[in-house]
Amino acid sequence: MNKHSLAVFAIALTPVSAGSAFAACGCDRMDVSHAGIQTLCSNNDLVFAECVKTGGGAATVCPTANFVYTCPTGANNLSVLEQKTGFKVEARYTAGSDAVACTPGQILQETINSDQQVDYPKINPTTLTGNETFGTLDTRINNNSLQKFPLVDQVYGATTRQLFGGDNYNAGALDVISSQSDAGAQWWDNPDQTKDDATENATWQFRFISFVQGSAGEASCSCAFDIDVEWQAHMNPTTTYTQQAAGSENCHF
Repeated sequence: MNKHSLAVFAIALTPVSAGSAFAACGCDRMDVSHAGIQTLCSNNDLVFAECVKTGGGAATVCPTANFVYTCPTGANNLSVLEQKTGFKVEARYTAGSDAVACTPGQILQETINSDQQVDYPKINPTTLTGNETFGTLDTRINNNSLQKFPLVDQVYGATTRQLFGGDNYNAGALDVISSQSDAGAQWWDNPDQTKDDATENATWQFRFISFVQGSAGEASCSCAFDIDVEWQAHMNPTTTYTQQAAGSENCHF
């Protein structure tokens, strides 16, 4: 049984103003929320068991989106053999930005240890590929959907570049809770951890980098962080979120 079944998600573009001051985009700030119930805007009409959906539009918290979602972050939906670990990413763009010139996305390393069988999920291609630098961290992004996610701290070949797998956020996807406008972007992720049975001893370490790459010399944002889950036999899991300095730029965690 999979120990982590990735939600498929992407940036769904909302209409972008034709009056943008310049054909470039910059990111001033990225916030990652990992506790409590969070509000998200989206034009996608979706059903997620974890979230409550209401109408958007004028005079709501989502005036330019069709739907308002309230979704959990942090450890949530705990059952005997499964829990989920949510987070919300919200990026604020530089005034006058043209959102279509920004490149949002997400990459992931993942290590699972268990005394039973482990099945790793496959890479879900994202918006960037090859060599990229986030903050002070040099990375190599693999978007081969036939391969599994690299392990935490795995490097690319004989280099010192950290090897990550693409974790989606391709423009235009219709199956996720996310939005983008000239003001910024936001999305929600809720990866799960699943045990085969109550006697299993297992640990999960996720290392995410959520990012928005600016254009034409404008600023970029990235937040690198770990989610660590320790789940021993016949016990409740212990879950910890930790920001990583390397890989973070204009990040608030």
